[in-house]
Amino acid sequence: MHPLVCVVAQLKLGGASTDDPPVQEVVMPLLRYHCVIGIFLLGFNGSPSKALSGFPALPGLETIKNDRRLWQLHPFGRHDVGVTLIERSRRRSAIDLDTAMARLARGIAGFNELSLVPSAIPEPLEGYARKTGTFSRTYEPRYAGIAFCGMTVRAHVLNNGDLSVFGVLPELSDGFPAPSQTDWPSATTALERLLDQLASRGDRIEDARIVAAKPCWQTAEGTLKPAWRLRFSAGDLPYSGTADDDVAYRVEERYFSISGSAKVYQQNSSEAKLSTVELLDLKGDGTLNGQRWRISVPAGIEPAFSTNHQFDYEPSELKFVQPNLYYHLQLQQAYMASIGYEWPQGRTLQITPHMNHDPAVGFNNAFFQPTDAETGDLGQIKLGDGDGVELKELGVDADVVAHEFGHQVVYTTLKTAARCYETLALHEGLADFFAFARTQDACLGESICPEGTGLCIKPQCLRSGELDIKYGDASWLAWSNFDTCYAHKNGQLFSSMLWDLRTQDSVPHEDLARLVFKAVTYFREDSGFRDFLLTLFMADAELYQGRYHQRIKAGIEQRGLGKFVQDVTANDAIPALAGGGTKRKDNSNPPTVIDNSKKDQASKKATCGTVTTHAAATCNLWSILLIPGLLVLYRRCNGSPQEKDPSAK
Repeated sequence: MHPLVCVVAQLKLGGASTDDPPVQEVVMPLLRYHCVIGIFLLGFNGSPSKALSGFPALPGLETIKNDRRLWQLHPFGRHDVGVTLIERSRRRSAIDLDTAMARLARGIAGFNELSLVPSAIPEPLEGYARKTGTFSRTYEPRYAGIAFCGMTVRAHVLNNGDLSVFGVLPELSDGFPAPSQTDWPSATTALERLLDQLASRGDRIEDARIVAAKPCWQTAEGTLKPAWRLRFSAGDLPYSGTADDDVAYRVEERYFSISGSAKVYQQNSSEAKLSTVELLDLKGDGTLNGQRWRISVPAGIEPAFSTNHQFDYEPSELKFVQPNLYYHLQLQQAYMASIGYEWPQGRTLQITPHMNHDPAVGFNNAFFQPTDAETGDLGQIKLGDGDGVELKELGVDADVVAHEFGHQVVYTTLKTAARCYETLALHEGLADFFAFARTQDACLGESICPEGTGLCIKPQCLRSGELDIKYGDASWLAWSNFDTCYAHKNGQLFSSMLWDLRTQDSVPHEDLARLVFKAVTYFREDSGFRDFLLTLFMADAELYQGRYHQRIKAGIEQRGLGKFVQDVTANDAIPALAGGGTKRKDNSNPPTVIDNSKKDQASKKATCGTVTTHAAATCNLWSILLIPGLLVLYRRCNGSPQEKDPSAK
């Protein structure tokens, strides 16, 4: 079976009778007027099909039916350029379009039960077509009288007499048995499969009902399966889809996203007044459900709702938090998209505030959980409200959700974040940096620190990218709270190193942000400190031809991280990635000086994704270095084919 093919066939209508042989009707005029057959090869639902290429198996033309070379490489298209070839036959007199399409179906399908039935749905823009001298008709491919799911063919008679046919057909053998009508699944069961798919991506499915149902053939695994094409509603929104007892083949929204508005803090509650902002890509059901993320609330808390999608609440109202989260996530997503990040196709992120009594979150924490394709778990960001003593107003400070969104970005490649491994420090430091980069401010969470709190690094900053800390020295070991291993505090070593490049080494902030994101794209799932530092050099070489190489090297040395990249020089090739999620080797002998007054947030409460750990990758570096020398020695002793035969190429 061949993959499904979407085809354009263009012919000139002829007056030959249905008894005329294909050679007389098509091939001879084709040879006389120097025309060729053309086919677009495009996939469609992964189903087997056959092209609507006009009249198939034409003598002398079959060999170029599926050839996608440029036209000028073919004998009949010396003056044309393109990958689409066109079949034409000379019009001799008027011909009935339905008759031509019936002949087309018989000639190309390869089995006798196929028919092309004119659609009962009125043609769109029929008045416009008449004014321009064209005529169009839609046909429905059917097998044993039953339509194929989602397949249509459209024929257009142009004002110069040309016939253009667009569409797809399945390819089956003559002997394919037609399943009995009793084999058809239940339409109700098919709806359940479609609702399962909607629920898995986070859409609302309450009050679901079938609006219209039509049996159809679904092509799958080289055969036909009885299925249903359904029009249905769920969560007060319209959908259509194709499914059978077991599989939802396709679900489609019959609505488009809309924009709403809200009164929010642009950044945080330190602002003197609220701003009216636009909320993009809402689903249009009155909630804060969008195309990429949705806001949810725990049971017992009223969700934000507005029939006109204007979410105007006062800060004193509990619902005020919800549109703030939606907008702040929208800001960070737009910024990350501007430096190269692409939203994962089909991903829905759920953001839930007021999670004060969730054991994994609590009042004074925010939590990111990545999407799990194996279990079907949605990606989630959960936030507490702050207890007002240690932290406050977590849901209305843009830095909080920006940091958690940063974990989603980094998790694209770096999928290990276990305690005491280098990967967790990288996750935290890079998530902080991307929040700094958007605001161009190295103070994270400046509105969430109540006076006297012990959780904030500075009176106004939960964390900062402007700390004077250096890897490995005594003050860093004491400050970083060694017992908690690599976590939020140690992440500030890397966010501060990157911020140095912007402030001390004058790397433009746009270049720096793109460079860091590019570095993230090179990670392995358990990359450690060395990998990260190497990927900075790699990204600089890729994006800026090494312009910032020396500045990066100096910044690394300044922060005491030079030992990780001693083998990197300005003129030599960048070494292969060889780091890993390396665990601290000396955690059995922690320093005696410990600052317990400022416990790392991650030590007990913060969770930035539950993932498995992996042992660090190792390799025999000396063996790798010796291989090139051994190869050279072997070639000198034995000689190469090129050396033995000067004429060899």
